Amino acid sequence: MASKVWIAAVVVVAIVAWFAGYYSRAPAAQTATVVTTYSETATTTYSTTVTTTYLTTVTTTTTVVVRYYPITVVDALNRTLQIAAEPARVVSLAPSITQMLVALGLCSRIVGLDQFSYQLLKELNYTSCLPADAEVVKINAMSPTGFNGDAIILLKPDLVLADSGFEAMWAKDIRKLG
Repeated sequence: MASKVWIAAVVVVAIVAWFAGYYSRAPAAQTATVVTTYSETATTTYSTTVTTTYLTTVTTTTTVVVRYYPITVVDALNRTLQIAAEPARVVSLAPSITQMLVALGLCSRIVGLDQFSYQLLKELNYTSCLPADAEVVKINAMSPTGFNGDAIILLKPDLVLADSGFEAMWAKDIRKLG
């Protein structure tokens, strides 16, 4: 048993000696190497771009002339009529026709109108669209003496527009006007 203790003591002394020698040693000299690399790069680029653009515009103008006249129409009495040229001077003998002429922007062509059409335009504040020389033709379509063909002829109209009731009553007199 003494030999085991002796062996254990030797092992402990050896371990302690080893640790003591390890920590008592002077540090070994260390060498540090510092490497510095210096690099310089310069790039010079010259570039010239020339762009030439040629633009050619070709404009073609085509004038289309639409001719509406002469025009053939069928009236309220089922008669075929030909209107040779665009009417510039119009006599309107019915408020409904006068309203349509105004709505179509043709008020400036009205040179004569019946008193009922004029009253309608007055109430609607549209009399200013009439030409300065427009005349109110006193016509009572329901009266046998109400037709005033001479007053209409004096206005030199290109077109006289009336409703079918007026034309039916005064068809013979209207035909005399031409």
